[in-house]
Amino acid sequence: TLNCSRIVPAFTQFAKHYSGSPVDFSFTSFQTLNDLLPKVETCQLDFAIIATLSPFIKSTVLSISNRSIEYYTFSDAPLCAIVGRENPLFNTDAPMHLEQLYPYVIVRQGGEAQDPVQAISHVAGLTHHCLGEIHVDTERQLYDIIRSTSAVALAATTPEVFMRYNSDPDVKALPVVDCDIYAQFAWIKSRRLPLSDLALELLEAVRPYFI
Repeated sequence: TLNCSRIVPAFTQFAKHYSGSPVDFSFTSFQTLNDLLPKVETCQLDFAIIATLSPFIKSTVLSISNRSIEYYTFSDAPLCAIVGRENPLFNTDAPMHLEQLYPYVIVRQGGEAQDPVQAISHVAGLTHHCLGEIHVDTERQLYDIIRSTSAVALAATTPEVFMRYNSDPDVKALPVVDCDIYAQFAWIKSRRLPLSDLALELLEAVRPYFI
């Protein structure tokens, strides 16, 4: 995957199902598309899942089309604000406006290799309005901060899909209604080989986390 941890539950169940079977498989997260694409093109990976923010979709698809790689869309997902019980917004189910997030610190996941200009908080226009930003390396760090402080995060999802991969009752997703930025989730594979039966099975297992 390219910075896409929401499918961990599906992969865990996949690993549990095939535990003890004579099968070798791996689940790897990449920080940049440039690192990921050569692995896909040369069939070192069966398939990969990527998420691209709407302003960068054309350039991403173009870079993929110049390689021997196929691109298949899962869905286009709007933005949600992710809040915990320490945040006053947790007590409402009403859709959010971006300016309601301005008084809070934004938590952003992304390693040093990630271009900050492509961060969801920057693209959505929050970087220059929010109280501040906290950068973390892992999703666990992000959710620990969301649970224990009033900080918020942005995610491309819907409340219904969010609950499929995060059942924590102390964290919720609230739609952001006045931002036209969205993320396109897609899976990619090499044109050189068809997917194996196992890869197809895993692909179907992760699909509900995007649709």
